[in-house]
Amino acid sequence: MARTGSVIGGLAAGALVALVGHGVLTAQVAAPAAPALEAVLYDAANSLGMLRTVEERDSITSQEAWAQGTMNVNGQTVRVTDYRLSLNYYVTGMRVDIKYTDAAGNAQRQIEVVAGELAWNETEPGLGATPAPGAERERLVQYWTNPIGVVKAAVLAGDAAEVAREGDNIVLTFPLPAPVDDVTMKATLRRDNGLFVYWASEPAAQARIRNRTLPMYPLMEGLVGTYITRVETQSGDTVTETTYAEYGDWNVDDNKADVMWPRRIVQTRGGVTLLDLRVTLTNTYNPYVVMRVPDALRN
Repeated sequence: MARTGSVIGGLAAGALVALVGHGVLTAQVAAPAAPALEAVLYDAANSLGMLRTVEERDSITSQEAWAQGTMNVNGQTVRVTDYRLSLNYYVTGMRVDIKYTDAAGNAQRQIEVVAGELAWNETEPGLGATPAPGAERERLVQYWTNPIGVVKAAVLAGDAAEVAREGDNIVLTFPLPAPVDDVTMKATLRRDNGLFVYWASEPAAQARIRNRTLPMYPLMEGLVGTYITRVETQSGDTVTETTYAEYGDWNVDDNKADVMWPRRIVQTRGGVTLLDLRVTLTNTYNPYVVMRVPDALRN
């Protein structure tokens, strides 16, 4: 973890500015410079498990995650019993399938989809499509806001991305890809092994491991990475903040991929909590994820 330097005994050359006043020698140490953008993006992608093959290329084309928790619906907090997020990075596409219990205790379901610059809702995944005009912007911003999406968006921003240091954190600021390139994303990253959770160290996993017949998955307790802890998106005067914690491999026990997802996701806007989720399962082996544009929207 990068730290601002302290002066004890000797001082590195170039780090000292000596000021003599009232007979007292004081020292000021310049804060460490921000690392190069390329190094930050490499470190973040490597920590998330995006880089594969000897050429270390980004090999993530699709992802799925399931979660439970709460969300805000029409100004009320409701209990989410099943939240399924499906992402396609080969072509821009996202489906969010949410089952929740409303304030009256009734079971509800909403399926929100975006592909390219089109948005629609479904009654079942891939079925019963109805247009959702005007929803594409917010859904595309949400598409880029997950940690893997953040890294991909920053890479696409190229020279428009800026990197700075804020204490022990690294901050990336860049415009999102078109057609939401008027939205600014600010991502905070920190290198800290306290952000990583080794799945096999938890009591529930230990119980499963005791009864398993397959070989034990390699230990990773000492893994240290650079993880995205906070993402802020600003569109005009609207600011949305999403925080991430407890990164780990949440695939099923015998299908681990060393692709890291945050288990805790909290999203707020204007002091209102929009989402408070705990990821229960992921599929990070580039699952089959398709958002076929309905003919009615295509025409």
